[in-house]
Amino acid sequence: MLSFWNKVSGAITAVRLPQVIYPLCLLVCSSLVFFPPIHWLSLKILDESFQLQRWLTPEPIKDDVVVIGIDEETYQFIPEPFALWHAHLGKLFQALAVGKPSVVGLDFSFPDRSYDTVLPGSDKKLLTGMLALKQVAPLIISITIDETGKTRQVYPPFLSVAGKDAQAFVLWSLDKDRVVRQYKPMLDLQGKALPTLAGSMAKYQQLDLNEGYIDFSIGEKINYIPLQQLLTLFDQQDFAHLQRLLKDKAIVIGTVLPFEDRHYQPVNLAAWEQENRNYVPGLLIHVQALRSLMHKGFIKPISKAYELGLIVLISLLWRLKLDIWQNINVLLLLILAFTGIELGLLHLGYFLPVAALLLSAFITLNSRLIYDISLLIIERRRLKSVFSGYVSPHVMHEIIQGRIKPGVHGELKTICVMFSDIRSFTTISEKLQPEQVISFLNKYLDAMVNAIQQHDGTIDKFMGDGIMAFFGAPAPLGNPCQNAFAAAKAKLTALTRLNKQLQGNHDFPQLQIGIGLHVGEVVVGNIGSTQRNEYTAIGDVINTGSRLEGLTKQLGYPLVVSAEVLACITEKEEFDNLGEVPIKGRAPVLVFGWPTKNLTRISP
Repeated sequence: MLSFWNKVSGAITAVRLPQVIYPLCLLVCSSLVFFPPIHWLSLKILDESFQLQRWLTPEPIKDDVVVIGIDEETYQFIPEPFALWHAHLGKLFQALAVGKPSVVGLDFSFPDRSYDTVLPGSDKKLLTGMLALKQVAPLIISITIDETGKTRQVYPPFLSVAGKDAQAFVLWSLDKDRVVRQYKPMLDLQGKALPTLAGSMAKYQQLDLNEGYIDFSIGEKINYIPLQQLLTLFDQQDFAHLQRLLKDKAIVIGTVLPFEDRHYQPVNLAAWEQENRNYVPGLLIHVQALRSLMHKGFIKPISKAYELGLIVLISLLWRLKLDIWQNINVLLLLILAFTGIELGLLHLGYFLPVAALLLSAFITLNSRLIYDISLLIIERRRLKSVFSGYVSPHVMHEIIQGRIKPGVHGELKTICVMFSDIRSFTTISEKLQPEQVISFLNKYLDAMVNAIQQHDGTIDKFMGDGIMAFFGAPAPLGNPCQNAFAAAKAKLTALTRLNKQLQGNHDFPQLQIGIGLHVGEVVVGNIGSTQRNEYTAIGDVINTGSRLEGLTKQLGYPLVVSAEVLACITEKEEFDNLGEVPIKGRAPVLVFGWPTKNLTRISP
């Protein structure tokens, strides 16, 4: 395992991984600019920005466009089918002529034939109204396509009166999600380029034409004047009212029926309905396009070159070495910053596709985070592999987690200290070869260490055949004495197994060990000098624990504990009260012994 992690770490250093990941990250982020789903996401963010800007900074339109709507009540007011509305349309145009608008645009199909045979004189009435309106304002006739995809024709006499420049497309270019956002001044159909309705109307108002996104953030919600209201005012000769409604205004006439000529738009502009959300009458698109031209023009997208430049700047975030929470905070700040920048640019008439930028920031920051975490994991595993044999696993874990800092320091902690050694080991070792002593000690210590560590003990040091360990540091335990007692029994059980393995080998006699336990407050930490220190515990508790282990042979018990330890152990009945025993260097200590007969109960 050590060799494996050393190879991985060496490979990372050899290939200079940061110099590989950063260009790769930059390449991936730059490609996002040309990825259609990312552009679609930017458009969705643009839709929400329109809504947000309408709420934060509403911008009304001076001399707003007037909408004349054909609704369900219009069809009740006019009894004839729409194809026979010649006379009513003629009257409408005469009413408009009285109102003196600046320009009139039609968003409905104009008659494609004469119906004089059905309603004699109807063509003349329509032509008369058109001529009256033409004397006052330009009239733009809509061009649509039929079911076969061909251009729908207009009856030549009507087209002649309207004029050769009076035709405009009422079709739109849809985005991939079927939402209308973009405006083009000219549309090409069957090899014939014709202007769109809003562009033709803007030309007569001497507005500058450009191409871009319709600004759905400006203007109040749109309401309409029912067509029948104008016909009634004209019949009543209320010309003053007509002029108050229409004078010097751009007029758009079309259907506002619930299920006819509907399109998806970023914002629901229809003031008279809320239930259809953004699926609203198509004539509102023409109105909002004309509004955009009347206000600041269409919104221009930021060029790809600028986007790529911003992504290069964002890629410099790779240099930041952040933890997970710092990463999240930086991303939130960037979201707020880009939202503010996008809204500011929208106000100035520019569209910044922020999806690619935000995703680039996410990829850059998280790729650096993953890289740093990977290095940290590799380094921790390497350190664990290298030093696991030199430092107790619990101490190593705390060092790796950063809870044990470098340098000389200590802190007060309550621990249960354990001392143990082999009785008469000196006599045993004198009969063995040095290599036999090492081999025997390794087997013995391996069994003892496993018993200690399985119960969350920390190995402090080896003293020949002796072991010093403690429980409750560096990580605290709920009851260190109970853990220490469990470890002591596990050691005695492991010793029984080891003795069975040694049976029949005359070089190795049956072993006996003594274990002493004491609990109290000590100083635990890195003790020593700044050049060389070790994690250990010091204090009177340590000396007492060592003395208790020394009493085991004298008292004839494999395990001796102090009264303080016994008070914390649940199995008190297993111990014999040995009374107060004198301890070298201090007052007598009340001790308790765990008798050898208990071994038969716990040993396998």
